[in-house]
Amino acid sequence: MDARVKRNITKLIGENLDRLITIDWRGQGLIHPLYRALRESSEGPLAMGAAEKFVARIREKDVVLILTGFPVGPFDVLQNGKFVQEHAFRDEMLAPETDGVVAAALIARAVDLGFKARPVVLCEEECCPAAKASCAAAGLRVFDDFQTSMLMPHTVTVVPFTKDGDKAPAEAQRLFEELHPRAAVSIERPGRNEKGHYHMANGRSISDFVAKLDELFELVGQAGGLTIGIGDLGNELGMGALKEATRQTIFYGRKCQCGCGGGIGTAFPADATIFGAISEDAAYAFLACLAFLTGHSELLQSSEMELRVLEACCAGGAVDGPSGMGVPWIDYLDVQNHLHQIELMREIIQSPSRFFYLQPFFYGEKP
Repeated sequence: MDARVKRNITKLIGENLDRLITIDWRGQGLIHPLYRALRESSEGPLAMGAAEKFVARIREKDVVLILTGFPVGPFDVLQNGKFVQEHAFRDEMLAPETDGVVAAALIARAVDLGFKARPVVLCEEECCPAAKASCAAAGLRVFDDFQTSMLMPHTVTVVPFTKDGDKAPAEAQRLFEELHPRAAVSIERPGRNEKGHYHMANGRSISDFVAKLDELFELVGQAGGLTIGIGDLGNELGMGALKEATRQTIFYGRKCQCGCGGGIGTAFPADATIFGAISEDAAYAFLACLAFLTGHSELLQSSEMELRVLEACCAGGAVDGPSGMGVPWIDYLDVQNHLHQIELMREIIQSPSRFFYLQPFFYGEKP
């Protein structure tokens, strides 16, 4: 296969994966306008572009930060028959949603198996049990101390990050100097807007309950490390390239409900942005691209592993975000939907090579 044909196949695989992850399952009409906004400023398919940058940068023993965890809680409290916005609950009542945490564990697995690099997962304290359970189900030994983790193969470090905005810069600097991260991947994590506030899709502020991981993500980017943002709305960390599109397209994109005046869109962009209808599936497309580019097919998880990790995540305290239920759903889609998508991704990355060797002339290969 000559270089030109290989480039064309790689691009078309990327296009097919992007098409799959941007199916508008809810029929809300928001997915395609946001995706088009990103493609206007992109050199090609989003998931493949991010994967190519990752493959070009990450080497054995490099540290890769994986930031995840979107808190779910009773943010609208029913009192006397009316919903009020006061946060009449405590941090320990929060739970992470399954969307993002499962993918974080599977990305950590790919970082280990495909690159022999060192994954470090960061999230809120409340998210750590679900993240640890997910990583263990993905086959990794889990530690909360990086130096201990470094002594053994196939490990991941899972640690919490502060929610205190005043302490966050110093904590980010400490971790950066200790870990020397080569890249940071954010998957379904709240991102702050230009006013410094974090929001749910409904415009409510969750600033008090969010780990201020933006400080570390931005520090990696400013130091020349690779940053990748994966999201499905525009209020997620690393999705700053969608800021203007969220203003034009998303409810509360221009004006949120907390009074900060910044809207729900996050402000800081990543070096590579992957957008899909559901962040989890967008992350799976990233894994499919890594599997294709490296030739390590196992980097895209099997259906059996997907189910195992998702169920472990729920057992660790994660819930489906839209429903708030501790069931194996991701963004209100049953696990079977995600399993079907994974198998379609596998076909997308494998089919071209089979067809090429059967009928290479269709690809423009000269005899």
